[in-house]
Amino acid sequence: MSKNWKQRIRDIAANNPDKLHPMLKGMMASPDQSKAWDRVSWYINDDSDTTPTAAVRPILAMLQWLNSQTLLTGQGKSILKSIGKIDPINVALTRDLVKPTAWAFLDSHYKRWYDTCAINYAIDESMPFDDHTELDSLWANSESSA
Repeated sequence: MSKNWKQRIRDIAANNPDKLHPMLKGMMASPDQSKAWDRVSWYINDDSDTTPTAAVRPILAMLQWLNSQTLLTGQGKSILKSIGKIDPINVALTRDLVKPTAWAFLDSHYKRWYDTCAINYAIDESMPFDDHTELDSLWANSESSA
């Protein structure tokens, strides 16, 4: 019986963290919640001609894919819905947006996916996000090796 309530709290924390009691939020907060796999601000500087709108596109593509796999938290879903309405310079792909089941996947594969595929979304802003073959393959391989 104790596993059921613990799992229920973990599910609420992952899917609807605003509904948790403040004491539970503090207890469940992980010290590495601010870890980011990607941030728009990393690409915006005086030496770069990358725009925030271009830099957010790889993050948006990943958030859309994670959402299709039901791997976003409630906060992640909220950020995904707000992209386009908020200043993209503030957008980042962080642990609090993603369910813990996806953390190891992103730790292992995000940089490679960005370097080989996603960077093209920033380079060509007209490129659609319709080919998730690489992400699907990486996910399938990570699931089978887990």
